[in-house]
Amino acid sequence: MDINGCRRVTDILGWFQDFENIPKFILEKKANIGTRVHESIENHLRNEFSVISDDIKGYMMSFIKWINETNIAVALTERRYFNHEIKLTGQIDCLYQRDGKLTILDFKTSSKPNHKIWKLQGAFYYILARQENPELNTEVTFLHLLPDGSMASEYYYDVSEVIATCYSILDVYQYFVKI
Repeated sequence: MDINGCRRVTDILGWFQDFENIPKFILEKKANIGTRVHESIENHLRNEFSVISDDIKGYMMSFIKWINETNIAVALTERRYFNHEIKLTGQIDCLYQRDGKLTILDFKTSSKPNHKIWKLQGAFYYILARQENPELNTEVTFLHLLPDGSMASEYYYDVSEVIATCYSILDVYQYFVKI
């Protein structure tokens, strides 16, 4: 789905993930859980109240253990960026200060890490956010939240290594999917 004539990062990366053998109702359930976890994290970071249902409780405990240990300085949460020149849009979960650098942080509720996809996603988000944040760190953080409530795992990717790849992916996507 395009938004204001721009391709969503999620849709572009969907080309590289095979969910064909997973029943639609399971994908929808996981997407719903991910959305509610993101909303609850955003509320938590804004010091707002959130009702935590049993199916996201573990993910939230995983996040809370991490946030209590790291004590990060959040700059913004859940912001959609657009680049109309390259017809790209994406919603960034969080920007935070890490080692004095403004850094992208993405929350994941997937069953296991997908390092190649995550690195590309981080690079697309970097391309989008650096327009307004030229000091943005090229190393992005992905926080893998765990359903059992154990401490979340952090993954760091230097996206400068794949920015050219992202532009090539955009060209190929444009070739096959005209917008």
